[in-house]
Amino acid sequence: MSEMEQDEVKLRIMEKALELFLKYGYSKTRMEEIARVLKISRKTLYKHFENKNHLLFEILSAKHKRMSKKMMEISEDESLSVHEKVKAINEFKVSQFPAGANEFILEIRDQAPDHYAYIREVRTESISKSIQALIRQGIEKGEIRSDVNTTIFAALINSAIEMTATPELLLNSPYSMVQLQQEIHHILFYGIMNPVAESVKIAK
Repeated sequence: MSEMEQDEVKLRIMEKALELFLKYGYSKTRMEEIARVLKISRKTLYKHFENKNHLLFEILSAKHKRMSKKMMEISEDESLSVHEKVKAINEFKVSQFPAGANEFILEIRDQAPDHYAYIREVRTESISKSIQALIRQGIEKGEIRSDVNTTIFAALINSAIEMTATPELLLNSPYSMVQLQQEIHHILFYGIMNPVAESVKIAK
């Protein structure tokens, strides 16, 4: 089997494993079941992944890399304003949470805390860098106030993302992750003051 074929098998395993994790839960999905559904031998499965813990880490890492690549593409899209880029990045991140993701994230946090902490740290760092770079672009283009502290704004974005990705919040909230992200994005960029009332105040 060629290296390309090996990579294709590995990708198939990861995609099917994630599908089963989301449907049945990480703890309830056995490696034997993954092999059976894929119609491959256990030997083939363990050739690519030492155990289920290793498989989970590879799935999370691959997903993060794909998301980082896409966010970079959005950041470099000259046809979008900075505001549109930030909005597009937020919407893309939200789209990466399929059905069952809330329960899955909660389970990973409890069942594989090391993986959860690592991915969270890497995600926070990459988002902070991309958001700060975008805000600097906005300042240079005159789209964003020059006195905005990029570090603090990036921290706010990260905190908002972290909050809306909290499984307990989403499971008990009448709002979806998309709705929460959109509202937070709107508040961060436009504030909560009524522009009409503010203009009247200035006129007085």
